[in-house]
Amino acid sequence: MVVIDLLDNVPKGSHIFVDNYFASLKLLDYMTALGYGLTCILRSNRIGNCPIESEKSMLKQPRGHYDYLVSSDKKMIIVGWQDNRRVLIASNVIGIEPITQLSRWIKKQRKKNYIDAP
Repeated sequence: MVVIDLLDNVPKGSHIFVDNYFASLKLLDYMTALGYGLTCILRSNRIGNCPIESEKSMLKQPRGHYDYLVSSDKKMIIVGWQDNRRVLIASNVIGIEPITQLSRWIKKQRKKNYIDAP
C-alpha cells in the first residue's frame, strides 16, 4: 500500500489524512494496529457490508443529515454526511462532535443557508 510505504519517517501517534483514492477500511484497520491516527474520505464501493445508510436513501434527506457507525471495539467510526451528495468519512481519531455549521448556497432559494456537519 502506498500510504504504508510513505510512513518510514513519520513518528507513531501522528494523525494522517488520506484522500479517497488511497483510503479503505483495511487501511484504517491496519493504521490503527500500527498506532497511527487516520482520517479519510471513503468511496462507496470500499465500505464492504457496513450497514450505514445508503446513498439512495440519503438523497431523500435534507443537506446536513448524517448517519454514523462505530466499530464494535470502539476504535473506528464511519460517518455518512449529506451535502450535495453523500460524503463518507472514516477515522480512528475523531468522532462526530462537535457539530459545525457550514454555509451553503441554495440555488432554488437563491440565498445562503447553514447546515450541520459532523
